[in-house]
Amino acid sequence: MAVHNQNEVIQNRKNRERLLREETIISAAKKLFCAKGYMKTTMDEIAIEAEISKPTVYQYFKNKDDLYFSLALPILQRLVSDMENMMKKIEAKEYKSGADIVNDHFETYISLYNDDPESFGIFMLFQLAGTVFDVNEEVSRAIGSLARERYNGMRRVYTTAITMGLIKDVNVYYLVDMIWGSFLGILQSLGAKTNRAGTHKEFIPTLEFARDLISDAISLKGDER
Repeated sequence: MAVHNQNEVIQNRKNRERLLREETIISAAKKLFCAKGYMKTTMDEIAIEAEISKPTVYQYFKNKDDLYFSLALPILQRLVSDMENMMKKIEAKEYKSGADIVNDHFETYISLYNDDPESFGIFMLFQLAGTVFDVNEEVSRAIGSLARERYNGMRRVYTTAITMGLIKDVNVYYLVDMIWGSFLGILQSLGAKTNRAGTHKEFIPTLEFARDLISDAISLKGDER
């Protein structure tokens, strides 16, 4: 029994050490991707920044694309998860207005950025610059699959909202693309003006303005239903 407990304690310690080392590598990659850009960053530089040998880095991540995916995956999973929650809410008829739907839609992006500006910034730059197509095919397919799941889900949310009389009969494909594009454009534009990553509070007024503008444009008032 004592031997079993000792083995469990040792295994738990090894798991903690592995997790810590993985987080150290990811943190180093994130720092360099932000400072130098994805394409100019090498695995050698990531190993040096993490103060870990290059062979050790490869024990955790098979290549730089794998590292990028480790940064993008939590963001994409959160986007899909929030979409699923919105779908559950609209199917349960918890939304009382189109404005509530648009607000939840924007809040997903705002919360994601606020929780980890660096990771979201790296993800955003890939989307804006199209650099995502420079990662390997496996990573590109995985990212694309999750992105499509999110987009298709949000289109279903707005399609349902139209049938429920919460928003106007608009093209949901254009609408979802426009909201995402508006968010990215605002972050890029204000980030360029401040010449730094910025903080959640700096973007709030413009994001709220965009949210309210879109909401007013598509939401149906009580006398229009």
